Amino acid sequence: MPTTITLPMMRAELYSAVVSDALDSLGLPHQSPRLQLPNWTGQGLLVGRCKTTLWVDMSHVDPRPYELELQAVDACQPDDVLIAAAGGSIRSGIWGELLTTAAKNAGCVGAIIDGAIRDVTKIAPMNFPVFARATCVYDSLNRQRVVDADHLTFVLAAQSRTPFPGQHQFLTYAEFTRIPAPASICSLGAAAVVARRRR
Repeated sequence: MPTTITLPMMRAELYSAVVSDALDSLGLPHQSPRLQLPNWTGQGLLVGRCKTTLWVDMSHVDPRPYELELQAVDACQPDDVLIAAAGGSIRSGIWGELLTTAAKNAGCVGAIIDGAIRDVTKIAPMNFPVFARATCVYDSLNRQRVVDADHLTFVLAAQSRTPFPGQHQFLTYAEFTRIPAPASICSLGAAAVVARRRR
């Protein structure tokens, strides 16, 4: 068994069900919410570090529109996965072509949006996977905004609240199941998965 598990190894070897089983064995049984988020734009496997943003609905003129969302996207590092925790709101399409372009240029490898997206036909050729609840044509201006980034966020799903812990956390997303886990146990989980698959 290798002593170091890298992101490329995870992308080559792992898939959601076996990662979930490995996390169960480590005492982490609630790492995947019971919510289906379709992949609207790209390949089906997404592995990287969580870059979290927290969104809220609004009904007034935003004095500093787009400020925190642009800061968050500009701060993305290679192999980040942007998480937009919007509480499932489809008031606007909070992710679109421009954010995808900026995120991809920063090295971000995909996005998970607990809300709506837009510009799907423009994003699809970029080979940038975006998982989201729905689509919405409306821009987020004066409808939704980012209020926090790089902190613990939750994606709500039925009876479960699955945490997305902020930077330096690994996440794998495949077959509509997202598996976030603390970095301290990710190497153990990945090693358990690799060992399990090679038996």
